[in-house]
Amino acid sequence: MSEVVSDVVVLLATFNGEEFLERQLDSIYSQKDVSVTVYVRDDGSTDKTVSIINSYPAPPGRLVMLESTKNSGSAALNFMELILHIDAQNKSCICFADQDDIWLPNKLRNALSKISEGYNLYSSSLTAFSEGKEDTSTVKGKVVFKKFDYLFQGLSAGCTYVLSPSFFTFVQKKIVEKKLILEAGFSHDWLIYTLARSHEFTIYHDKNSYILYRQHANNVQGSLLGLRGVLYRGMNIWENWYYDQIMFNRNFIRNTPDEVKILNALKSKNILFLIRNCLEFRRSFPECIALLIFLLLRKRND
Repeated sequence: MSEVVSDVVVLLATFNGEEFLERQLDSIYSQKDVSVTVYVRDDGSTDKTVSIINSYPAPPGRLVMLESTKNSGSAALNFMELILHIDAQNKSCICFADQDDIWLPNKLRNALSKISEGYNLYSSSLTAFSEGKEDTSTVKGKVVFKKFDYLFQGLSAGCTYVLSPSFFTFVQKKIVEKKLILEAGFSHDWLIYTLARSHEFTIYHDKNSYILYRQHANNVQGSLLGLRGVLYRGMNIWENWYYDQIMFNRNFIRNTPDEVKILNALKSKNILFLIRNCLEFRRSFPECIALLIFLLLRKRND
């Protein structure tokens, strides 16, 4: 008989998610060999989302709705509020869930096996799909880490992240310290990866997929594959969202001499330095070249 892990915490941020929420909850509570407690924070839904949560037949005490007095304004800030209100003590792990995906039954069991080996942050690939279409695609499969990629990109979608209690507590601490500078537009999953890499926590990325990553018109970002992804990222760089996110994350890193040198070169557009070191900034050569081009051409507001 498999050992049951009884203290797995899932953080679920919701907003107008009535169309897919119940199926996602079904998949979370159908995880093998684990007992899950889901903490939900709704961000002012105007559809039936809250009603679905309140009436969902979860095991007693295993679905907790956090009270929210005001809308946070973004999925990232909604997740940050969840993080701040969870006690990780005596938990096996803490993970994030989107409201519209489908978790395969072994997702948490496989992640927990890596956390139990001593890893602090687990992520995995995803299987992107659209309702009514047969085509699927793998997102964030094999990942080859680069020395400073965390300064310039995230790891995988936050819905794949599973955190050890010690790392989760560290993330909480950093968010409390910097809570006043949190903004609606920041990327919480990129920030968590940056915290792990800069502060030398151990990371495991699983090339296997245990999430059906639903693509639809209301995705915050989606899988961003192909030309659409290139254009989306290019516009973010041109409009300075990407640069601003890098500088925002600077508030949370150790600011080692190497980190400071790289970010100062980025800020001053030190072309020679950036060219010499760009292969350490992104995980593929085309991404490195595109990064250089966009960063050198970006609008200068700083």
